[in-house]
Amino acid sequence: MELRNSYMTLVMLVIFSVLVGISFTWPAEARFMPNVVGIPAILLCLLQLALDARKSSAKEQAEHSITDEMREAEARVSRMTGRAMHFDVAHEIELPEEVAVSAAEAQKREKLAWVAFTAMLSSIVIFGFPVTVPLFLTGFLYWIAGLALPRAALYAAIATTVMLLVFEMVLQTELHRGILTPLIIDWFRP
Repeated sequence: MELRNSYMTLVMLVIFSVLVGISFTWPAEARFMPNVVGIPAILLCLLQLALDARKSSAKEQAEHSITDEMREAEARVSRMTGRAMHFDVAHEIELPEEVAVSAAEAQKREKLAWVAFTAMLSSIVIFGFPVTVPLFLTGFLYWIAGLALPRAALYAAIATTVMLLVFEMVLQTELHRGILTPLIIDWFRP
């Protein structure tokens, strides 16, 4: 396995392992959230490392099989022609280079990402998770992922429902309802 492709995964694995390890010195109530975040993250890091190792070994096997096939083909052609033949062929597929983004475009994208992130956090504080999450997911899936609006709204509704069920029913944790949302609900109640 080539570690240069997995160094960030290893760094994250160390961070989450230390987080979970330290949390076991805390009382049970205090270690709950670090474990909820850290243990799945550790498992995902281990899964990613296993996938990287598998991909690396598959790549090596493919390179060896291509080399063996080339040698066999050279030997067959050499037998047919009566003289030694060597194929000069590129052994790696040349993929087109990624389209470079200008510095101005990169800055524009970064600013847009920060605006979206700040707007999401502000909306969570003001309107709460149950209102912000479906709207943010719908917008993201529609504008960034390019899904049709009905499909984006459906996926956002499903994700929000799962999130609410997991946090409120399974984990018995109430998500932030926002500052204005309870006031608006109380205002409309008779």
